[in-house]
Amino acid sequence: MTQSPAIRLVRVTDAVALSAHDPAALEGHCNASVDGVADMIAAVIEQGEAHRGRTGAPREWGAFLAVDDAERAVIGTCAYVNAPDAHGAVEIAYFTFPQYERRGYGGAMAGALLADAAATGAVKLVYAHTLPEINASTRILARHGFAQTGTAHDEEAGEVWRWERAVDGQVKQP
Repeated sequence: MTQSPAIRLVRVTDAVALSAHDPAALEGHCNASVDGVADMIAAVIEQGEAHRGRTGAPREWGAFLAVDDAERAVIGTCAYVNAPDAHGAVEIAYFTFPQYERRGYGGAMAGALLADAAATGAVKLVYAHTLPEINASTRILARHGFAQTGTAHDEEAGEVWRWERAVDGQVKQP
């Protein structure tokens, strides 16, 4: 198994969100290039801010920009979909920009979110949803110890597979 590249997560703070349409300001916040991905970053930040507005999710349980310092580039985004629920479960999501796909960044983002969630002490279970087919995301989740535990309904995608992993590494069986 190949090792995931090293990444750094930059939280989407109020200042980062306000600079979504200013590539120079985004580069300053990230200390990395947004060349070729600035429009995608702006779209993802807008979508994330709209989601936070609808759900009331606190900033600390929101989005991040993923930076590869060796490449000096923002390579993708990842997020908690919402704050942990009453049982300590939190959903993660990640997106690698197309020009950086197939380099291990999705796995690096999933791993970084897992580590961050565990470090908070508030999370007992991390879960994710994927299209109901074997694909890059299902392979990433399986490599990180997630198990497909059932299905769920997504408003946009329809039926999706639900993947779960306890922060202690133990998978809850369906």
